[in-house]
Amino acid sequence: MELVIKQSIKFKGERLIICRAKKPKNDHKINEYIEGATKIFVGGVPTGTKLSEFREHFSKCGTIKESSLPLADGSNGQNKGHGFITFEEPSAAKEAVKNKKFHELRGKMVT
Repeated sequence: MELVIKQSIKFKGERLIICRAKKPKNDHKINEYIEGATKIFVGGVPTGTKLSEFREHFSKCGTIKESSLPLADGSNGQNKGHGFITFEEPSAAKEAVKNKKFHELRGKMVT
């Protein structure tokens, strides 16, 4: 890698700038529970999923205080493919994040 960084490489007449990737500002990994959190982000939600179905699925982990499935612009009611769940207790949020095996909605695994 050091050899590539030191080289002057051109592509279609333009000099390419090659450098090391920067460390992400947020050190949290996806699917990692942050102690004390009650709100979780859920990605990969099938677009046809209804809010009631989404909420019912995650209620298996504990009492839900709030839930949302943002709608895509001009989507005719289709969600953006992600949502949020806020649980009453941090233990329920922790359970939802740690127990990945049962998170399947409409035949698709969600994260």
